[in-house]
Formats: sequence, structure tokens, C-alpha cells
Amino acid sequence: MTADKQHVKPSCYRKKNGAVLLGVLGIILLISVIVTLYLESVMTSIRHNTNSDSRQDMRTEALNVLNITLATMRAFETADKAFYSYRQGWTRPLDYVPEYLPPPGLQVKVTIHDETAKLPLNRLNEQQLHFLFEELGFESGDQDELTDCLLDWIDADELKRINGAEKDDYEREYGKEILPSNGIIVSWDEFRLIKGFRENFFDPNGLPNDKMKALKAACSIYHGFPINVNGANELALQSMAKSLNFEADAMLDYIKGPDGIYGTEDDRHFDATVTNPYLPRGSARSFDNRSRLFIIEIEIGEGQRSYRLFAMLAVDSRGNGLTTQTQQGRNTQTTQSGTTNTAQTATDLNETNTYEQNLMSKEQALQIPYRILRLEENLDF
Repeated sequence: MTADKQHVKPSCYRKKNGAVLLGVLGIILLISVIVTLYLESVMTSIRHNTNSDSRQDMRTEALNVLNITLATMRAFETADKAFYSYRQGWTRPLDYVPEYLPPPGLQVKVTIHDETAKLPLNRLNEQQLHFLFEELGFESGDQDELTDCLLDWIDADELKRINGAEKDDYEREYGKEILPSNGIIVSWDEFRLIKGFRENFFDPNGLPNDKMKALKAACSIYHGFPINVNGANELALQSMAKSLNFEADAMLDYIKGPDGIYGTEDDRHFDATVTNPYLPRGSARSFDNRSRLFIIEIEIGEGQRSYRLFAMLAVDSRGNGLTTQTQQGRNTQTTQSGTTNTAQTATDLNETNTYEQNLMSKEQALQIPYRILRLEENLDF
């Protein structure tokens, strides 16, 4: 969901704005101090692409907007006890701080992605992957190849599935430069290397095609939480419906509200007071009604130039359900001894500036209410 400064607030939330605004103003000072201290501790890790004053101004403003966003989200969580759905209003943080005005010449946009509203791709089993690829429009033979090749890439053994690919297959094609990671996917660029995916999810120029965009919109590589049905898209729900035998259409119709259009004012969601009657019994391990992991994207524009800051934010203090690499805040992965690090090879395809930092000890010292797992600039998650 994207929030611009000029967004018109839905009428159903106008009465709530006053309470939220008071909460934001009360929290924003604390959050600003805490996050500023944290940001100062990691600024030395930032590599500057340019020393221009303009770029530094955009970076500074992006960090300021991140402060406001965290404060607004904290206010909503305090008021509603949890993050359930974009309909609560937290996807439009700047709407609730009317005192904020971008500096002259700068345009500001905030987008908050609920990662837990996506399928946990690294945790899907063989049947679930088959149904996912079926919903994406692949024929049976392609479903078999994509499923087996993905599982062979992830699993720790060298046993090749019937339609899969293992070490010997990649060595014949690439030599020893690229080998299966034998661990969870930690970068979307890894799919450029996986047999079946590079042919079906990228165009001849190596750019992600529509199927890759649909896969990223429905799936996350960063968590293993139950999927939050309140924000899940049709592809994610329909593929899970086939696996767990429930009517996804009925659930989607409820969430879309009377107008039948997703993302409008009359949308509905499930929370602690509204039970979801559409899910089958025993599905609690697969579904939830809460958001636990977010990617916040802040874009600062100035004329033809722009700067983007990304923050991965966990609101589950225990960290349960986060992938190992996500918890560590590192985008690396150990492969077989003597071989090229596959995850790093994939990451190297992006010639963009990035900085990451493990914050666990700093968060405890500063009592930051959320865990900032990754903080990156100008990098496509």
C-alpha cells in the first residue's frame, strides 16, 4: 500500500485521527531520539555513492520520515493492540502528522509492505509449491520442474529429485562458479541462477517478467510466519486454498467489502474480535490475522533524481518465524567448502549501494520498540 502526502483520509477513520495524532505526538519525540541514536551508530557503515549535498539532504530527510513512520505505527499498535490490516491506517503515516512538511523542492512517498501477508516461500512444501505454480499459470510439467529445482536448491543434501537439479547439473553448465546454496533463499536474485526459474521468470534481457513480479507480490523469502489473511493477495490465498481445501473466494469477498473492490474504504478485516469462519479447522499454523514483519520504503525525489531508503521492521519481539539470515541482518549464506558463495554471487548482480547492521544488542540498550533487521539504500529487496 502506498501513501502520498496528499492522500485523502477515509471517512470511517476521521474520528480516530484525533486519538492517533495525540499518540503520535506523544511517541514521536521518544522514537526520534531512539532512532537518531541508532542511526548515528550505523551511519559509519554507509558507503556514499556521491558526496553531493543534494543526495545527503535526501538521505537526511528519508531518515527523518522513518522516525515519523515508526512513531505513527507505534501509536496505531498501542491503540489497536496489534497490526491487523492496512485498513487501520498505518500505511499512511504522514496523514497523521499534519505538522510535517517536506523541505522545499523535495517530494516524499512512504510505502509499507506487510511481508507476513505473503506466503513464506522458504517454508512451502512440495504440494504447496505445485499449487502455487499452477495458480501462476504453469502446465503440469513445468510445475514439476520448478518445484523440484527449487527444493533441490534449498535442501541440504545432494540427492537429485526426478525433475530437479543438483551440484553436477550446475557444474556442467556453470563450472564451479555457481552451485546450489543448500540453504534457504536469501535474495530474489538467486532465482536468476536456479534451473527452470531463469527461463520462466525472466525475459531475454534478464529482467523480471510478469510471473516473477506476481511471485514476489504473493511470496516472501524473509519469514516463516503464518500468513496474515487480511492483506494476502488472491494468488497467495487461492494457492493455499487448494492445499488446505477451503473457499478462498468467500474470504476474499468478505475482505473486499460491499463494493467488491480490494483496497477501498469499505474493506473489512479479521481481528481479535472477529473470527474467520472461512478457514478449515486445524489451519492455525498456516494462517493468522496479524502483521509481524514489514518493509518500509521511503522515496525522496528532487527533480529527476530520487533516493530510496528501505527498513525491514519486525514487531514480533521473539523473532520466531524469521529466517536465520533475516534475524542476523546479513545477506550471506555458507555453501560447500571451496566453492563460490551462491547468495553473494546473486547479490553481486545488483550494482547498488547497501549497508546492513546487526542491531540486537543496540536495540536492547536503546529499548527500541521494534527490531530494525535491515536498513538499506537504493537496493531492490
